[in-house]
Amino acid sequence: GYQFAGLEYGAECHCGNRISSPQAPEEDCSLVCRGERGSPCGGVGRLSIYKVEEQLPGHRKFRNIHRRGCFKLTNSTIGTFPIHSFQPNLTTQSCIEMCTDK
Repeated sequence: GYQFAGLEYGAECHCGNRISSPQAPEEDCSLVCRGERGSPCGGVGRLSIYKVEEQLPGHRKFRNIHRRGCFKLTNSTIGTFPIHSFQPNLTTQSCIEMCTDK
């Protein structure tokens, strides 16, 4: 699966293995996930990026997850985050699971 999950605009999930875009101010990623109150889900042209670590002992699906910050969505990001989906009830976990399952 992919190492990074990027959440954009509250309802879009991007997956990739390398961050190639510049970091943005945290306040640029202030939109909340439509399916999960309180979790930052990017912004307009901004990704809240999470790094997925190895599986936790005794769990099949859940892994250690580390928020990497807010990043600008650029043309180079689209190249390094090739998987993209729109999820009307997006949660951090649903995006991460999609990226690790691909």
